[in-house]
Amino acid sequence: MAIYIDPYLGSESRVFDLLLKISGCDPGLSSVPDVDSLDVRFTPKGAPSFSANRLREIVGSPKDVWIHGVDDSFMTVWGMPMIEYAGVTDVDRTASTQECSIWIDITEAGGLGYRSLDANGNYIYAPLAVILFHELAHVYHSLIVEDTPGDAAPDQLLAIADENQFRAQLGLPARNPNVTMHTIYGPATVGPTVLKGCNETLFPDLCKCNIATAALGTPIARQIVEFRRAKRDLEILTFCGAPVLAPMWNAYQVFSPLVAGRMLTDAALRDLMLQFGVQPAVHLLRIVRTYLGTSPVDATLVAEIERIIGDYLRAPSGSRDELLSAADAAAEAARMLRARVTVKPPKWCAVPQDLFTTIAFNVQVSGADSEGAAWVLDGIACFLRAAVERPDWIEEVGPTGQFCSWLAQVPLPAINAGIPQAQLADELTELRARIYRHPDVRKTFAHRVLTDFPALEHKLRAALDAADYLMPDTPKSIVLQVN
Repeated sequence: MAIYIDPYLGSESRVFDLLLKISGCDPGLSSVPDVDSLDVRFTPKGAPSFSANRLREIVGSPKDVWIHGVDDSFMTVWGMPMIEYAGVTDVDRTASTQECSIWIDITEAGGLGYRSLDANGNYIYAPLAVILFHELAHVYHSLIVEDTPGDAAPDQLLAIADENQFRAQLGLPARNPNVTMHTIYGPATVGPTVLKGCNETLFPDLCKCNIATAALGTPIARQIVEFRRAKRDLEILTFCGAPVLAPMWNAYQVFSPLVAGRMLTDAALRDLMLQFGVQPAVHLLRIVRTYLGTSPVDATLVAEIERIIGDYLRAPSGSRDELLSAADAAAEAARMLRARVTVKPPKWCAVPQDLFTTIAFNVQVSGADSEGAAWVLDGIACFLRAAVERPDWIEEVGPTGQFCSWLAQVPLPAINAGIPQAQLADELTELRARIYRHPDVRKTFAHRVLTDFPALEHKLRAALDAADYLMPDTPKSIVLQVN
């Protein structure tokens, strides 16, 4: 077993899909999750092909190949952004195990696409599966069979020759075999420009679609990369040994495919979701990342948040009345989920209220955690109201404002009562440094913890007090108001 997929940006399923295409959609290709990677296994069950045989040889080699799915702004080992290369391979023949790393831009140049030149000077489509196979060709010749000339230009021509065999297998035009120019971004001028996917009935897990993908039309949109990056950065935060954001992430994974499935057949729902659901969530995430990365007293914080809200309003975002209606509808859907009120689905979606009713209904029928979904809806309501009332709202970005109150109300995972006091202290210190930086916000969080877990009050109070979460004037109750 020699291929390992790095889960950076949550891109492992995307990279595995590319390997699946290289295998000829062979059901014998599988993966096993490990601590820090997805380990690829390949026992061919389908018809042999050039690319499948090549992949089998690489997987069967004792030499390690790491594949990293990155975005187009990722800085390569040569100090240039990934968009200039599409794919990069670095082979290390000096290490005792002999290994290599491949980086590939899973965003396809932020949606622009990549292209190459054919023998007539036309731009032809360079799908990611072809780009990855080209990089694997470098690995094969440099590390597996070791027949590479060792110079950049001859090495590139050798990889292009292998790439063209794969292109012929896919029914794609051949790349100019004598031009070593790297793949560049932009639309192709000679078709085809779409690569047929694998059999979705054989690989249903690869075809699951979430809300953001259904709204944006592609799993490689920049906004989705932002969600993946945020998940990677924040999922390390724990409380009593459990990821703080687990209730929210887990709920989304359960109910999202149900909503996305309806969006694929309902254009009106899809448009409403993009305008009043996904885009507000993307911009709210940007505010969260800005807030978490900037000191609360930094004078640039308010200006940056103003810019983010302005970016949303400059896109098609709806009138003032529509934004307020959407904010009220999101808050009401969150209230109904928390109150366990049975939600009835609308017959069709024509206004924001129908959108958020649809979400709440699918949360309930999926059995997803309602607190996680309700917290997200409250955040969207908070952002939409900010887009209308931004001068007043931005002044309240400080500790007493709705934004900070919403952050402090993040649903808490189940507590591990046996966690050592020292580990709990370390977690609270990290949460204080990353999220709960202002005393008032820490008070809100501390009150919730003591209220939600009364059986552990003594242990939790001692840890909260030591980490400066408690103060003499800690209120008996703090309620988030979003409507």
